[in-house]
Amino acid sequence: METPLKGLLFILAVAGISAILYLFILFPGISGVAVALMLGAFILRQGSR
Repeated sequence: METPLKGLLFILAVAGISAILYLFILFPGISGVAVALMLGAFILRQGSR
């Protein structure tokens, strides 16, 4: 179960990060700050696990 699940999570993470970067470029300013905060919270949540 480990390999397929990790592969799927990796693909989802890459897609999510690219989408976040796209939104960050598309909507600078307040939306970019909100996206950066969400990304930071996600990284902290993953790191604490």
